Amino acid sequence: MKAKSFYGWRVVFAIFVAMSTIYPPIVNSISIFTNPVTSELGFSGSRFLIYYTIMGLTGMFANSFVGVMLRKYKANWVMAAGVATVGLTLIGFSRSTKLMHFYILAIFQGVGLSACCVVPPSVLVTNWFNDKRGLALGLGLAGTGIGGSIFSPLVTRLI
Repeated sequence: MKAKSFYGWRVVFAIFVAMSTIYPPIVNSISIFTNPVTSELGFSGSRFLIYYTIMGLTGMFANSFVGVMLRKYKANWVMAAGVATVGLTLIGFSRSTKLMHFYILAIFQGVGLSACCVVPPSVLVTNWFNDKRGLALGLGLAGTGIGGSIFSPLVTRLI
């Protein structure tokens, strides 16, 4: 009889996929987008990158809220809402022409990123693992580095 595999490793794989496809284009690729956006829209780099600070601060404050949401609702629903929010902000960024657009969208992007990539990995791994928690979290979060090494050259070529 075939032994049933531990479902927690599927959770780790899902975390890896989320961290390699959602997180790197937003966080690791910021320097790739800065020059094209600022030169096209006529912003200074420092004023444009305030959106990144807003995103980070909003995400920091959203982390507690997301933690509460993960206790009340299924993680897949919270993460799906986060992914949808991040996707909509990226569409919004592609249509933005004023700094204020970027600043407002950064608020939503910070919340969305917190809900899909920042808080859920550690909560899910903690819920599923006792013995190999560090290994599981490390494997899931390794997606950021692997995704970054794939997306950075890809995005650079596309731009």
